[in-house]
Amino acid sequence: ANVADCVAKGRQAATTRTRHIGADNGRAKITPEDVLAIRKVYDEAPRKKRIKYGTLKALAEQYGLTTMMIRYIGLRKFWRSV
Repeated sequence: ANVADCVAKGRQAATTRTRHIGADNGRAKITPEDVLAIRKVYDEAPRKKRIKYGTLKALAEQYGLTTMMIRYIGLRKFWRSV
């Protein structure tokens, strides 16, 4: 009842679970163009050499992300909308 009252009086949005994915998320550090560039480099690097030659680390430092985030972007687990 309390939440319904807030919504009725315009003090709270009717839907509280709005998803902000990709660049629409206010905490996003990269753009869709960055994602495509990361994936291009990731896909071109030989699989066994991505870690050995520092491809992940170099990309992570360049974009201000972690190596795991770069890996997930390359594997298309994150930023699937791009």
